[in-house]
Amino acid sequence: MVVYIAYYVSANYVQLALIQGDSMLPSYHNMQIVLVGRQYEDVQRNDVVLFECETLDAVLVKRIVAIPGDMLTICDEKILINGVATDIPWEGEENRTLLLSSNEFFVVGDNYSASIDSRSEEVGIVSIEKIIGKVY
Repeated sequence: MVVYIAYYVSANYVQLALIQGDSMLPSYHNMQIVLVGRQYEDVQRNDVVLFECETLDAVLVKRIVAIPGDMLTICDEKILINGVATDIPWEGEENRTLLLSSNEFFVVGDNYSASIDSRSEEVGIVSIEKIIGKVY
């Protein structure tokens, strides 16, 4: 019975996750255990989320920097969100504009230089269906 209750709580309410790597420094460090809330209907900009990345066959932890409806403009190796410049670097000379749809999020690791995130083809834009929960 205890195992069943633990499984039910983990699957529906909260679970523990292990941070691996340095992509979220200084907020979270390698081998840190975090609590993940599975009730996350209200994810917002600056929330840290746990999500599935099928192309990397991994579960990643990243910060949401752009939410549905946001306009991302990539120019001069920088990212602008809704016309406001950020300190998030973009490698490459590709200039483009992207409008996030109603279920899309742009996520980035806090340690920009050590993070594989929405800036890379392997991760790209994250859909709400891939989000497992919000990190607390």
